[in-house]
Amino acid sequence: MAEGKGSKIKLFLAKIKNSFENKLDLILSEPHNAFLKGLLFGERESLPADLVLNFQRTGTTHIVALSGYNITLLARFFLIVLLYLTVPYYLSFWVASLAIILFVVMVGASPSVVRAAIMGILVLLAGREGRSYHITNALVFAGALMLWQNPKILRFDAAFQLSFLATLGLVYVSPLLEKLFQRRHSGLRTEKEHLFLSFKKIFIETISAQFAVLPLLIYLFGQVSLVSPLVNVLILLAVPYVMAVGFAAAASAFIFYPLGQILGWAAWVLLEYKIRIISLFAGLPLAFVQVSGWAWAILIIFYIFLLGVFIKMFMRARS
Repeated sequence: MAEGKGSKIKLFLAKIKNSFENKLDLILSEPHNAFLKGLLFGERESLPADLVLNFQRTGTTHIVALSGYNITLLARFFLIVLLYLTVPYYLSFWVASLAIILFVVMVGASPSVVRAAIMGILVLLAGREGRSYHITNALVFAGALMLWQNPKILRFDAAFQLSFLATLGLVYVSPLLEKLFQRRHSGLRTEKEHLFLSFKKIFIETISAQFAVLPLLIYLFGQVSLVSPLVNVLILLAVPYVMAVGFAAAASAFIFYPLGQILGWAAWVLLEYKIRIISLFAGLPLAFVQVSGWAWAILIIFYIFLLGVFIKMFMRARS
């Protein structure tokens, strides 16, 4: 009985997802509709081969793979909407948590998405209980829970490995880089300063995540993107807006199709900007380099040097 009910829920969610994708096909043309499906649902099968290649050359494949970033946006969206509607926080917490669980089931529940969902729910739980959220504890808990369910993902699931390494980079490397590039700002910050800080934050987070995953990426793909940090800074600021406008466009198309088309045009502009930036940098002569076996020696020396720098910075911060 439980299995039958579960199958009915999965079938219902799959129909909702398919309906959304059909609306996106109506209001957006290729490759923009496929790109938006990747952002919203992690769908990559319909992406054109040339666009996928450009993602690889610029180190931006992660933007069409559901991650903690997407799940966090989803959780915040539901909380903000519910709290705006004066729904009590404890009830908003359960609704948002249920929405995350249903979303994970709808998109297929891959290991990286499940990890992100667990951490997202822990963020909501920390807010509900009025306690500080420690991402390290959440990461360990999520990993232990997933390994208990399927230990093989630790060895054979590259998405799981990359997801955890990237998160570790954000947790431990990002704070050190922020202190390295820290600037003091006094008084009220201007709009330009806020924009600069947003770019700096994305740049630091990108460098931190790539620092952690670089050895595994070289092992898996044998290449490194030299333009990835800059490209990620230029496109990641637009990701929340693309997801919000794209989702609103598809949802509006169910109610009033012309409104869905208008919002679809706005989503097209944002998607076109991202595609043009990625294509431009992917075409540069040194956008990426192939890494052969001899480069491992240089890579090891480089990491030993950086590790020494970070240890020194960490000791200074604690003293």
